[in-house]
Amino acid sequence: MSSSKLIVITGQIPSVQTQIQSMLADHFALCSVPLGDTDSLHKLSKLSKAAIVVANANSLAYLASCQLMGRIPTLAILEQPSPELLQQAYQAGAHKVLIWPALKAELQHSLAQCIKKASWMDVLKDKLRAIFQSIFQPSFKFKGVPVLFNKTERTALLAAPPLQINLLGELCIRQNEFLLKPHTLKEQELLGYLLFHYPRSIKREKLCAALWPGIDAEAARNRLNVLIHRMRKGEDKDQSIADLVVYDHKFNAYCLNLPEEVQIDVHQYFSLQIELKNQSHQEEIGIQICKKIVELHRGDFLEGVERSEWVDRQRHDIREHLQGILLRLADYFLKRGLPAQAIYYCRKGVDLDPCLEAIQQRLISALALNGDREAAIRAYSRFEQTRQQELRLSPSASSKELLCLVEAGSPEELHNWIQHFSASKN
Repeated sequence: MSSSKLIVITGQIPSVQTQIQSMLADHFALCSVPLGDTDSLHKLSKLSKAAIVVANANSLAYLASCQLMGRIPTLAILEQPSPELLQQAYQAGAHKVLIWPALKAELQHSLAQCIKKASWMDVLKDKLRAIFQSIFQPSFKFKGVPVLFNKTERTALLAAPPLQINLLGELCIRQNEFLLKPHTLKEQELLGYLLFHYPRSIKREKLCAALWPGIDAEAARNRLNVLIHRMRKGEDKDQSIADLVVYDHKFNAYCLNLPEEVQIDVHQYFSLQIELKNQSHQEEIGIQICKKIVELHRGDFLEGVERSEWVDRQRHDIREHLQGILLRLADYFLKRGLPAQAIYYCRKGVDLDPCLEAIQQRLISALALNGDREAAIRAYSRFEQTRQQELRLSPSASSKELLCLVEAGSPEELHNWIQHFSASKN
């Protein structure tokens, strides 16, 4: 079973959900979503191979109304077995029902059956789509809007692996060796806004206000029309970014024409944030999620796009959250006597913000505990210089105390300082 398979867990019995996550964490990528978060459930169901629902009568009724179980193969887990609940689970669309408590092997076997069913469903959908396109028309509809493909494009669409879209760093769209990048920064911002809010449609007025804030509404509409017109006149029409952008006349809104199998890194990033909150009492699982979050961050959100209010807001929020993740990882490895791993995450934190004193203190400590006292002293000097230049401030008293401990060369005192300082910060 591949760890790349995403499994959504939802329900109203947190204790059972926690047990299930610990039993499956070694084999699957798990994402726990509150039952009432319908938007997240809808989005994640498009990325997931299967779902696990820890259910009682109320939650089964809710899930039947939002039709989650009808979209992806679902394993329903019932804590209180009864004929009525069993019937209700299958009526709601569950593909497999398991009575809790269950053995780890039973849980994995039942989930594997759901994933196998998902694979067969994918094959069947591809075959039906191919038959439909070859017999009836060389097109399909996205939200009611016809989108045309030639024979080569249809074949590629049906056989292609998932489309990977990166918004963290420079915007790029990749599928195997095929790479598609917007030509201008404004194209990046337009496509980035639609991708960030995908799969929602965006009203034209809202899109104009985001891309050209403070400009007259009619002038902003003209700029948007000109931008899309220029995109459609690109040199390579077969690989035009504009082919991804669809205008819905009925709702006066723009949406994206993307295949079902699409992975957008910033959506994965936010899903992991949700999962991290749900794992607040499971430290080891939380640390693994933190590592995945750091791996996803390949650069600033829509790197290169400047003077954009909405981009700056998202960039600030992502940076601030990531700083907290890096501090958590650094503390985790320092407390466990693994300074080399702490250094790796500290350097990433320094790259984000060299003036952030908390991460600099951890870097200096980790270098010293790793046996490189000179490197630790150099790191302090660079931090002192940067802080003076950028903020016109000297390092705090705690940082100066840390430097004295590093210069004294006492690992035990330094370790005690780290434990005490981390505890006081938390």
